[in-house]
Amino acid sequence: MPVLGSLAAKMMKLSTILMVFSSTAVLCVGCLDTASAYVGTRPPSGQSKRVSQTLRSSGSSDGDRQFSAKPILVVGATGRVGRRVVQQLMAQNRPVRAVVRNEHKAQHLFGTMTSLQYPQLEIIKADLSRYEEYEEVLDKAVKGCESIVSVMGVVRFAKLGDFLPWRLFRLDAAWADRKHPYYGNYMAQKYLISLAEKHNVKRFVRLTGLGLAYSAFNPFSVLFNTLLSVNNRWGLLCEQALFDSKVPYVVLRPGGLAEDERELSTTNLQVDASGMLPLPGRVGRSDVAALAIASADLPTTAPSYTLACRWCGEGIKPKPQGYKEEGFASAQECLDTVLASKVTSPSPPRMKPYGVAVGITAYAAGALSLKLATMLWKVIARLFRV
Repeated sequence: MPVLGSLAAKMMKLSTILMVFSSTAVLCVGCLDTASAYVGTRPPSGQSKRVSQTLRSSGSSDGDRQFSAKPILVVGATGRVGRRVVQQLMAQNRPVRAVVRNEHKAQHLFGTMTSLQYPQLEIIKADLSRYEEYEEVLDKAVKGCESIVSVMGVVRFAKLGDFLPWRLFRLDAAWADRKHPYYGNYMAQKYLISLAEKHNVKRFVRLTGLGLAYSAFNPFSVLFNTLLSVNNRWGLLCEQALFDSKVPYVVLRPGGLAEDERELSTTNLQVDASGMLPLPGRVGRSDVAALAIASADLPTTAPSYTLACRWCGEGIKPKPQGYKEEGFASAQECLDTVLASKVTSPSPPRMKPYGVAVGITAYAAGALSLKLATMLWKVIARLFRV
């Protein structure tokens, strides 16, 4: 029918215009950022190779290292990275305090190891999303610890109410439910940092994400933050809290986390003290756990770092990342290289316009949906009139 054909054509035209208008700024700026952000962030390859050769010829190994008798506090110990941190520490016969939210899950994962077979593992129940209710428990957990390894992460899909302007552009989310990453990924970490300062903890290791290195308008960041309650904002605020504290720290920024193990013959582990590596930065959880432990063991004289990490080599699926020669076989070699190269990590930016990037996407999508719904309603109304 002529009327329906005309309306359908108008709808298609309007949809195209709105989609192009709403996404052009985000995608163009994001793609330019992705293409240019990594330029100049890596140390000269010659320097990296010289450090690599020196370390490999020196024959340093974990077996030569002396570990402290103090326990390491692992926060998020039953998560897919946290459980690997605990297991690797236990394999080194080291004392561990594991902070968990679900004791039953912890008993299932570590039950046989909390008996007489491994008395050095202490399970501590605390819900970090409600950290105020566990202040005394957390204070006792941190007291006497050598280092803190916080690998917990809160993931929450955004709700419609999150996109209200007076919420989206605020640097706090006190209005939100306790499953919001504002509490677990920022406020709880900030409280742990204060306890680390109080008890003179040697080092605080925190797991964030590679997306923090990129612009808020990067397409990956826009999609991630729109769907997951502007998660990068709270991760960046946590990094800022660490930077402003008196506690030596290491922030680990992995890209896409993988369950499978690294193919040692074709793939190495790579870190970069600039805090940036090319996306998607796929890396295994076991390697991230090893990096977290090696970071916790850095000497007190070592500076604080923000380390991007990924696998590098030809054996990575679905496609290769860089070259094997850019990395090392072990996490300890990676950390030794960073120390020997005497590079420093940049300070985190005060804040990125995550609210603007998410707002452009969400409001444009909302306007488009409303317009399409209105057009569809008119089509249905005309059909019934005809």
